[in-house]
Amino acid sequence: MTEEKVTISIIKKLKKNGWKILSFDYPQSGTGTLIKPDLKEKNLGGFIPDIVALKNDIVLFWENKDRFFYDDFVKIKKIKKSKHFIKPIENFLAGFSYKKIYFGVAIPGIDAEIVKASLYFDCIDFFVVVNPKNIVVLHKASNEIIL
Repeated sequence: MTEEKVTISIIKKLKKNGWKILSFDYPQSGTGTLIKPDLKEKNLGGFIPDIVALKNDIVLFWENKDRFFYDDFVKIKKIKKSKHFIKPIENFLAGFSYKKIYFGVAIPGIDAEIVKASLYFDCIDFFVVVNPKNIVVLHKASNEIIL
């Protein structure tokens, strides 16, 4: 399953369940929103979330892949802990009412890839898999996140 198919499946599920899609990016499409850190350091670049969705004062930032990528988990952990992304994220979300922001990863539902990802759940707030029938399944999340 491709990253694009993962992203499309999630967007369909979110829309069906009342989530507002604030931004999305298909691989190499250039449609996403670049969120750059609030500094000039070369080693801390911006990120383009694959999906940003809002519902009930909750914002979800998604990184979607076609398989497990360790670097994405580390990237999310750095973004969550960095004070340099607070203002850029607030600027991106200006005009929207929200109370909580969560960052997560979605991949196809391949058992071996899920096992690898599970070793790094401490880096993210939620984890989602898309099975071969394009069904989106939440594997790890706060009780506040209901897709």
